[in-house]
This record gives sequence, structure tokens and C-alpha cells, in this order.
Amino acid sequence: MRNSALSAGLVILLAALGAAAGEPAPALKVFVLDLAAQGVPEALARTVADAALEGLQARPELRVMGRSEMGVLLEHQQGRQLLGCQEADCLADLGQALQADRLVSGTVGMLGATYLLSLQLLDPRAAVVLARSSATAFSPEELAAAARRAAVELFGPAAAEVPATAFALQLAPGGTLKAAVLELKAVGVPEDQARNLTQVVVQELKRSQGLALISRDEIAAMLSFKEDKARLGCDDDACLSEIGGALGVDYLVSGSVGQLGETRLVHLKLIDMRETRVVNRVAESFQGDAAQLLGATRAAARRLIGRGADDPGLLEVRPSVEDARLLVGGEELERDGPRSVPAGKLRLRVEADDHLPWVGDLYVEPGELTRFDVTLEEVAAPWYESWWLWTAVGALVLTGAGLGVYYGLFAEDPTGTLMVTSAVPGGGR
Repeated sequence: MRNSALSAGLVILLAALGAAAGEPAPALKVFVLDLAAQGVPEALARTVADAALEGLQARPELRVMGRSEMGVLLEHQQGRQLLGCQEADCLADLGQALQADRLVSGTVGMLGATYLLSLQLLDPRAAVVLARSSATAFSPEELAAAARRAAVELFGPAAAEVPATAFALQLAPGGTLKAAVLELKAVGVPEDQARNLTQVVVQELKRSQGLALISRDEIAAMLSFKEDKARLGCDDDACLSEIGGALGVDYLVSGSVGQLGETRLVHLKLIDMRETRVVNRVAESFQGDAAQLLGATRAAARRLIGRGADDPGLLEVRPSVEDARLLVGGEELERDGPRSVPAGKLRLRVEADDHLPWVGDLYVEPGELTRFDVTLEEVAAPWYESWWLWTAVGALVLTGAGLGVYYGLFAEDPTGTLMVTSAVPGGGR
């Protein structure tokens, strides 16, 4: 008996020493679900999901599995039915059925001619979304590469680095290139919002010396013929080239602004009228409030002509919870006043004890102060911690104690009577 106890104690001691020596933590079990196809072929959505899975398999701290492993693990028909869901509660049930540590789900669709990918990372045990990422592409090949980067971005900031575009519009301070900006198309957003953002593009491009922008009224006056005005709604490059020729400009800017699910997108392209071809196209996608469309549009306009944002900006995040923690790009941000951060799109995470985390994108302008308010949602207390439960329990305890006193006083006297006297309203007896 003593030897058995000694052996058990030795095993426990060795295990503790091994843990103290820094044994590697067990790999997180991650399942990549099939992506929901929104206006694209199902086969393409499966290919993109496979690319996301491939990107995560390079991470040694993750044990990544896809649809083939899920089909084996979910033997019962009820479990298989969960595979098609997208809601957080349903995904949490699926993750628990798979005994997963993390789930990666999302959507892939098209806005105009732009592919749009949205991914989210879910903790199925807490039924909480831990991170989100999005990406854009202009071809299926680009989309697969973007899926690999977006998937890795869910688990850390390293993959958030986006290579700078090689294109830069050659502007001479002494010379002047003339450009026209056509109305942005609205895809799933209000028309007036697209019109307002068109003016944002114009104003941002006007900041560049050597580039002259013609106004909306000038465009309307130049396209005096009915057939010319009818072309304003076209989208193919040949038609747009005809418009640019009618306007007599060197460059033509067109694009769209739209929304797919929780992801918003600004897409712009620049057409060189001398060569009659698209020389650059950019897309800014983000997950966050519609107010961030202003920053996304300004950033897209700068990238379109190859003008970088070298100067940093200032960011002040004001959460609703006093002791909330702020993470920008995975690094903690101090809360005492505005802080210098890189300009452009930033991934912000705000978390606090007993509150659901807030995760989203925001844009910081170079050389400007951005203030951002975040309201955290409080997590509902478990039923056994609810005040009403313990109030009811306390009432039952007091009632039981009162009955105990009563029977203790009158148990030996069956004729005992407890008299309660109260005043009658109005003073009567």
C-alpha cells in the first residue's frame, strides 16, 4: 500500500517537474469549415476554404482539420446537419460536437468584379468570436492567396502585412495631368452614400500636386449628348475609355462601394486614356461601422495613384469599461490619451472581464487624430450567480426558520394560537 502511494506520488512529481521545465503546450485543435458561397460557385468556395486550411497548416502550434476529418468525426446525422450553419450558437454546437478548440468559418462572394472574403475565428466553448479578417481579390488565383493570408491573420498580426503596390502615378510639380472621377456605383448601400464617397475620392486626389480633377458639373456639361450620358452607367473598360475620350482627360477613375454581410468594400480603378487600359486597381475592405467608409475611401484613393501614408497618425480609443484592455495589431495600446500608430487600416480588439470582446477595423489618417468610442456588451451571469435566485433561496431559508420557531414554540401545545394584530385602514376595529 505504501509502495503504491509512493509510486503515485513520484508520477505526480515527475509530471509537475516536466510542466515546470517548459514542455510545449498542446496544439490547438482548429477546424476550417466550408465557406458560404454568396453569388459564386460552390466549387470556388470549397477551393478557397482549402487554401485557408493550407495557410494554417504551416503554423506548428495548430492542429488543423477540414471537411474530410469532420465527416469522419460527425458520424451521426444530427451532427452532420450542423455543417451547413453560420450562426454563432449553431457553430458553437458544431465545435462542441467536434471537440474543437477553435472554428474558422466565413463567406466568399462578389461585389461587382471584386471577390470578397470574410473569415471569423470562434471559440466554441464560450460561443464568442475572437477575431475577424477580410480580403479582396480580382481573380480566383488571387483569392486563394488572399485566403491563406487572411486565415493566418486570425491567429496573429504577422500576416496582416500587405505588400505596397508597385504602381505610382508619375506626377510632375510643373506639369498637370487631367483626371475625371465618375460616380461610384452603390452595391448594397444607399445611392447617396456612394455619391458622397465619390466626392471624398475627388478631394483626396486633389491633394496631389500635378493632378487636376474636373468637377461633377464639368462632366455633366461635357457629356452633353444623350448617348454620352447613357454611357455613364457602363462598367466595361472599352465603354469607360469612350467616356474618358469624350471628356478629354488623361486618366479616368471609376469604382464602387458596397457591402456583403458584415464586410464593406471600396473598389477603385485607374484607366490611362493614352494607352486605353487599366493601369491600377485597388480594394479596401473592412469589418466595422459604416463611418469607417470615409477612411477606407481616402486610403483607397491614395493607393490608387501610389501615394503612401508615411506619417503616423494619433489614435485615442475610449471604451465604455474603465479597465478595458486595448490591442492594436495584437499589441497592447496604452489608454492614457492619444497614441502614435501607423496610418491606415488597423485591427482593434477591446476586451474586459465579464464582457464580450469587441473586434473590428478602423482607419487612422496620417498626421490626424482619430477618436473611437467602443461599447462593450456585458456577459450575462450564469443562472447560479443570479441575484433573484439567491433572493428566492434566502426567502425560503427565512420562511423555513420561521416555521421552525413556530413549531418549536407550539409543538407541545396543540391548542397554542399565534395572534397577529394589525390596524384596519381608517382607524376602525
